[in-house]
Amino acid sequence: MKCKFCKRKFEPVRPLQQFCTYECAISQARINGLKKMEQVQKIKREAMKESIKSLSDYKRELQKEVNLIARLIDQDCPCISSGRIIGKMNGGHRYAVGGWDNLRFNLFNIWIQSEADNTHKHGNPSGYDKQLTEFGLYEYIHDLNAIYQRMKWNKEELKETIKTAKKCVKDLIKLNQSEQIPRTIERRIEKRKHYNKLLNIYL
Repeated sequence: MKCKFCKRKFEPVRPLQQFCTYECAISQARINGLKKMEQVQKIKREAMKESIKSLSDYKRELQKEVNLIARLIDQDCPCISSGRIIGKMNGGHRYAVGGWDNLRFNLFNIWIQSEADNTHKHGNPSGYDKQLTEFGLYEYIHDLNAIYQRMKWNKEELKETIKTAKKCVKDLIKLNQSEQIPRTIERRIEKRKHYNKLLNIYL
């Protein structure tokens, strides 16, 4: 058999012998110890990194996942505000995060939007509202701010919601491989209700 450390062939003299010499056994043990130490240090670094995260850091992390959920629901659909179907697409908020922090994670406030409209046209609100009206959602979405005026989150709540959001992303990626894409507006609304409920933020 081959030595687990030096890979040379040898004849075992003891049951379950894996190394040709004690030197090889000791060398492997040292390597295993270093690997374990590196793993411990990695865990400590990750814990330290997590401990210094601010509430804003967790909000940004969750926002990234929620925006992705909205884009996956709307996969291959045209831009909400311009109808554009080519170019880079974002998760565009009707009520911008900067002014309406309370609505930043609501999937009915986030639809697929071209980067041109989202970034260079400040969200193109007139085009956005026109499409919402066609969807029959204009009044509902504009009432969200009154319904959810005061939303407060703590770090632990956001950490748990981030975990849930990542599971939702995985679920949608898998779902999009089997469902008909792009979805109808009825299905997009249905999915938003479903994933809003799973995220457990807007009840």
